[in-house]
Amino acid sequence: MKKIFLLAAVFCMALTLSAREQPNVIVHKSNGGYLAWLNLYNDIDYTPSPDGIEPARLNCTGSGWSFCRVPHISMGSFQSSFTPNQNWTAVNKACVSAINEIIEFSEARSRAGNNQGSKSITLSVPTQNRGINTTYVVKGEWRYNQYGEGDLYIFISVFDDSHRY
Repeated sequence: MKKIFLLAAVFCMALTLSAREQPNVIVHKSNGGYLAWLNLYNDIDYTPSPDGIEPARLNCTGSGWSFCRVPHISMGSFQSSFTPNQNWTAVNKACVSAINEIIEFSEARSRAGNNQGSKSITLSVPTQNRGINTTYVVKGEWRYNQYGEGDLYIFISVFDDSHRY
């Protein structure tokens, strides 16, 4: 009986992980001109998720002198889809830093000639309950052209550790 329960639990976990296909943030780079290979753009437009279901969007366009990065502002309704009792300032700061680190990593890989790939960063953020952390996995998957332009999809998964003592 335990084996059947374990098999059912593993199947349910695999099903829920594979069902999450929509990214939390979409980064789109285009029309960078000659400076696109340096990842410098003129218009950086960040639109937070309006409802926590639609992805947030970062659009970087035009030749300019600014790096394509998510600003250190609220992720919008990001927290509504995750666990309660969080220090949302710490979660937001950690996730934005991880997203920007993935953007930088993808740009460095693109300059080295690897125009598609992925990178994951695992974060452990303390909750408002002492001694309890929540683990976040921020994963980026990118596909760029030879000029470093294209799309980067950011997926954020959460694992609540509140059952631990």
